[in-house]
Amino acid sequence: MSVTLVIVSHSSKLAEGVAELVSQMNPGLLVQAVGGTDDGSLGTSATLIHAALEQATQGRVRR
Repeated sequence: MSVTLVIVSHSSKLAEGVAELVSQMNPGLLVQAVGGTDDGSLGTSATLIHAALEQATQGRVRR
């Protein structure tokens, strides 16, 4: 069984940083980072979160 962790934040940089840290702590874990709005501002985007979850459930996540 594989596990994919989706990191969600209001800030894309924060989500990417947390994902990088988690990946270094557990190299075998699949991690997907999503943050910010569709235009790159602070906030959340249901569209981006949904896309990240779709990628995670289909195994299309970076290592």
